[in-house]
Amino acid sequence: STVLKTMEDAAGPAGRLPEVRSYLGTFLFSEDDVTKQVGVLSGGEKARLALALMLIDPAGLLLLDEPTNHLDMDSRAVLTEALRQFEGSVVFISHDRHLINAIGTKVIEVRDGRLTHYPGDWEYYQWKRAQEAASGGERPPAARPAVPPREPAAEAGHETPSNGDASADNRTTRTVELGYKERKELSSRYRKVERRILAAEERQKELATILSDPAHASDYELLVSASAEATELTDEITALYEEWGRVSEALGTTAG
Repeated sequence: STVLKTMEDAAGPAGRLPEVRSYLGTFLFSEDDVTKQVGVLSGGEKARLALALMLIDPAGLLLLDEPTNHLDMDSRAVLTEALRQFEGSVVFISHDRHLINAIGTKVIEVRDGRLTHYPGDWEYYQWKRAQEAASGGERPPAARPAVPPREPAAEAGHETPSNGDASADNRTTRTVELGYKERKELSSRYRKVERRILAAEERQKELATILSDPAHASDYELLVSASAEATELTDEITALYEEWGRVSEALGTTAG
């Protein structure tokens, strides 16, 4: 069955052909792509088709486990935008910091066999974890405002900390600063790996075009060279995604 036929069947009698084609276009299926057999689709294309099928008649609640794993950058962008537009509720497990930032509104941390609810977005979660680290690991109450509260102004007549207390405060601040610098370094590394993935995938598409072009059928040296480079790129992209996952996980678990 083709991509188009599969989607028409899912849409039912109400799904008119132009509308189905337009809908598939939002999931990056071009005019040529919709006539492909489902069995020959790439991993990213299959993931996009599965997402399109899931959202054409969505339930009120989606449960997703690491939804961006093994997706290329284009598919990740499509998934993120589709989930942004989804009108129901989404509960998802992910180490993908960008996805969490894009669609997450509440964070539930699973740590040491305990669930902790942070009623805010990813930035709020990071802020609270930094506060916990600074205060010796104490967790906040279940309900806290999503906007970090301002520090109360010092009142006249209150004693200032002793030198020992001040030193302890400085040490705590230093620890938080180190965590912040570490996050910055990880974020920089994350962006570099992401750019390398995009470049490698773009080159992979170019090589696929060369290898499938009948005009090059008799150019043996070109085909051998392109095939060898494509194989190397596949290994490189796999390694880059593994590194991307490790950095993403580190960013997700760094308390600050």
